[in-house]
Amino acid sequence: MPALVAQRPDLKERAPFKAVLSGGREAIAHLSMRELFEIVIACRVE
Repeated sequence: MPALVAQRPDLKERAPFKAVLSGGREAIAHLSMRELFEIVIACRVE
């Protein structure tokens, strides 16, 4: 995720990326399947 955000700094202020970058397990645990899918797709594209 840090490499992706380095290429696209706008993501660090967007949910769900912000939750993952925070490192907070509680915040990450509450992500929806749609949000997790958004992260996976963003990482695969880059």
